Formats: sequence, structure tokens, C-alpha cells
Amino acid sequence: MSGASSSTAPGARKTRILAVHGGASNANIMKFQTGPLRKILGSEAEWFFPESAEPWQSAAESIDPDLRRFVEVDPALAFYYAERSPFEVRLAQNKPFVQWFKIVSDGTGPIAEPVTFERSIAWLTDYIAREGPFDVVVNFAQGSIVCNTVLSRLMQSGKGAPWKLSIAFSPTPTPILQRKDHVAPFPQVAFIIASPPDPLYLNVISYERTLYANVEVLEHQDGVSFPVTPPVSRQIYERLASEIRRHCGLVAPAGVTVQEKRRDWAARLAKYRSAGQASPTAGAGTERVAGAGAAGSIPGVIAPRVRERDAPKDEDPEPEEEKPVEVPEVTAQALAEMLRAKTCVVADIANRRRGLPGLEKDDISSVTLRMVPGRARAALTRLKEDGRHLVAASVAGEECQEYCERLVKQFGFQADRLCVLAGGLRSWDVWELENPEAGNELRRAYGLPDLRGTVVGSVGVEALAELLLLRSCIAVDVREPEETRRRAFPGAQKDVSLLMLRKRPHLVKRKLAALREDGRPLVAVSGTGLRCRRYCSLLVDDFGFDADKVCWLEGGLLRWEEWELENREAGDEIRRVHDLPSIREHAPEEGRAARLREHSLDVLT
Repeated sequence: MSGASSSTAPGARKTRILAVHGGASNANIMKFQTGPLRKILGSEAEWFFPESAEPWQSAAESIDPDLRRFVEVDPALAFYYAERSPFEVRLAQNKPFVQWFKIVSDGTGPIAEPVTFERSIAWLTDYIAREGPFDVVVNFAQGSIVCNTVLSRLMQSGKGAPWKLSIAFSPTPTPILQRKDHVAPFPQVAFIIASPPDPLYLNVISYERTLYANVEVLEHQDGVSFPVTPPVSRQIYERLASEIRRHCGLVAPAGVTVQEKRRDWAARLAKYRSAGQASPTAGAGTERVAGAGAAGSIPGVIAPRVRERDAPKDEDPEPEEEKPVEVPEVTAQALAEMLRAKTCVVADIANRRRGLPGLEKDDISSVTLRMVPGRARAALTRLKEDGRHLVAASVAGEECQEYCERLVKQFGFQADRLCVLAGGLRSWDVWELENPEAGNELRRAYGLPDLRGTVVGSVGVEALAELLLLRSCIAVDVREPEETRRRAFPGAQKDVSLLMLRKRPHLVKRKLAALREDGRPLVAVSGTGLRCRRYCSLLVDDFGFDADKVCWLEGGLLRWEEWELENREAGDEIRRVHDLPSIREHAPEEGRAARLREHSLDVLT
């Protein structure tokens, strides 16, 4: 690990500031991030930039396999392990991206890996002892965890608080395992710079208030980053510089700020205008207006170059009520037609990177737009000028309206150029499953590989009834055991469900071999028929079944139950042949078909 600091000029001691970078970062990036604050403080402060030696890797590289499943469902982790942008790579200046500790999984969730965590704490403690004393600590994200832990352990050892002021940008709560030895509350004043769009915002604020006796929160709207949007960003950095000077006994530089000058000038201008006099400073920074005076009545009076917004207002205008942005939904079939005509581009707002035709390659996910909108701005500008429709798609259609509203209000998109994929990516998966030929044609047009899986045929309920009555086929229930208990299918083989084939094929291999060697056609049955297509493809492609001997029931169990009620005598005969009781009429369940379909989608996706 290494540290970097600015050169110290001879003379009086400057304020010494320790700047601790976050995860997936390095010292060069932290120097860039602290640039606005360093510019305000100028030569008043000496900055130190320690750098971790623990390497960081993106999700595309080698990370803990157990952790990968949490990365796939946790937006914050997905953002942390995303590939760094070209801009961040340039800022890193050929230095590797590092982190203070490795994140692993304990089976129930992500945790800080103890070995790398303790190694970084020991190194940073030694760095502070070697390069200190420090007056202020500035940290970002993961850097707040190691700073808080070092502070707690130094206080535990009786050394007291080694700095006067803590400033944390988008801090991260310390992992539970490492909280046990925290001594709180800490005596320093702490400024927490956080953003409500951060998904951890409320947790962060609550946790930091348990750590520090005196906490003040400064808010901005730029997500998990240093504030960058004026005027709020400027106000935050000026406030922080003022607090650093106050706590470290510095005197603010002489002179007045630009804002103070503007306010003073506007007040003086209003005074002279109300008296019907000329401006008090006719000369530099003014221009002569022909035919009008400062009060609008005296020809040739010099009018100051002052903007209207600088003048004092008697009262603020009533803000206009914002109208919600609503964009239309498109079905998977409609999206397929748009993709075929190449009139749209698809935004995967969950950033799952599925092999979807027309998918925008740059990261414009909802997490990126909330946390670091600057990273997505170039891609969104290109898409806005492209002229095609942008279709927002999430896993199941959630958050898409909010995403489109952000595109309109924050990035200037026209609402009539935006759409939402109804049902999300799951509905697209179902469409591809039900339309394999059209789906593969689209995939080839966009340079994607064909969908894996042999396409097999289906059978109607009447044909299946004849086969079951003669015992000339094998029915296989592809549902899970808990689904088959209430309503058994006549003669159906169980315990060979779709999830068993996908997750534990070794447990069903022997049973499937016996079904394959039986020689009779195999008919797959599920609640709605959705799962059967995938199931039959697995039988053919992975378990050696003949495609001509495998099929699935159209409409699934729902359609079969309707047939039984319409043909009670034949239905009871089939049930007797397969040792089942006579048909019992069930009370109709409202929404059952939708629930079964939704469950099938959950299993498939």
C-alpha cells in the first residue's frame, strides 16, 4: 500500500487532511473527486491520499461464485461490480482499481472478508501513525468503513480521537461482523454528505447517527458520488471549507464572495431605482441604453449589467404542479414487430445483460441513472438524438414508469418516444418460448445465437384422453411436489419436475432412463403448459429422448380440468383406469389462471 501527499511549503503548519478513497477506486480518482474542495481551500491545506493494495475485480472477472448470485439480485452490489467506465479508467491514470477489503458470501448474504479487512485496518492505522497527525478525515463510500473502524480501535486503546473533523461522502454502513468492537458515540463532529436517490440513504443516516455524537447531514441529488450539480454542490463545498477552517482554527481568506457582491449590487441598484436616480457606478461593467433610463423614464441613463435573477424578489412565485409522466406499454408481440422494423432500442433497466435483440449495450440502468447519472449521460444523449423509440424493460415490468419519468425530467427525452415492455423481460422470454422460429429469426437479425433447445410438438386434450384411456402414453407432471398434492393428473409420473432436471439432474437420471426405454410417447403436463416446452427440450437435448416421442399438453392442467367437467363420464373412466377417485367439482378460484401463469414464469426465469 502507498500514500501520496502534496508538498509542504516552509513556514507555518497547514491543515492536514487525510483523504481515503472508496472501493473500486484508487488515490488518483480520489484526488479528482476531492478537486472542488481542494480548490476552495487552496494552500491552506495539505492533503494525503493513502491507497489500498487489495485488488478489485469486476463481476466479469473472477469473484466468489457464491457471491455472484447476490450480485445478480442486489442493485447496489451489481453497481459496485460493474465494469468501470472509460472516464474512470482515464482518471485512474494506469493504476489498478483497488478496494479496502474483499466482499464474499457467507451463504446468507455478502460480508467483508475478515483477512483482507483486518489487513487494511492494520495498514491504515500504521499509515496514520507514520504520516500524522491529521486534522480532518475525508472519506468516500467503502473508505468510511475502514476510517470508522480505525477510529474505534484507536479510542479503545486509549489514544483518543486522532482528528478533529470527519467528512464522509456517501458512507457505507460497517458490516455486522466488524461492528462488534465499535466504541460509540465518537466525539468528533461529523458531516455526512448523502443523496436521497441512494438506496441505502435512510440506513446510512440512521447508522451514522449512532456512531457520532454530533452529526450534520448535507443532501444533494447526484446519487452515490461527490456532489457535482450546482448550485447545491458549490454550497456544500463552501460549507465544508468553512467548517474545516473553523474546527482547525484557520481564518477565511479576505474579500467577499461573488454571491455577496451580487446581493450588495442588487440592493444598491434597487435603492437608486426607487429614488429615480442614476446608477452609482456609471463606468466599467455598464452600458448606455438609448431612449430609456434606469427607472424607465430618463433618456440616456446608464443601465447596469445585472441579471434579473440577482434582483431582490418581493415574493417567490407559486411553483407549478408537476404533471406525472405516463408512457404507453407495448406487448412482447408489439416489441417483436418494432424490432423487426428496427424502429426501437431496448433499455434493460435492471442491467441483467440478457441476450435480447435490440438491447442498448451501454449501461443506462435505473441504478446508474440514480447513483451516477453522469456515467450514462453520453449514451442517453446519443439515444435521444437517434430518433427511434426507447423501450424500457425490467425483469417483470417494475420501476419502468419511474425510469421513463426520469428520462423525461432529467435527461430531456420526449415522452412520446418512450415505451414500457408490459410484463417485463419475463413476458419476452415467454414470447420467445411460444414463437421459437420468429424469435430465432429476430435473434439472427441482431447477431445473437439461436435459442437453445429442440422444438417439440404438442397434443390436445381429446387426443391425450384417448392415449390415457388405452394406457398407450406416459404422462409426466413437470410441476413441483407441493403443486401436485392438491390436484393429481391421471397416471402422471412425479418427482421429475422441471427444477429437478435443471438443478439436480443426477437424482432423476435413472428414472428418466427407464421412461425413455419404455418406448411409449411421453406427454409433459404443467399448470398452463408454459413449462412443458422447456422441459421437453431438456429431455431431447440433455437426456437422449427422441423428439418424435416427446410432446406436451396444450393449455396444461387448466384445459384438462375444463375437459373433465365437460366430459364427466369419459373423465371418470380415465381416472378409474389410473386408480384415481371420480371427478370432484371444485369451486371456481378467481384469478387462478393468472397465478399459475405467474408461478410458471417465476420458475422459468
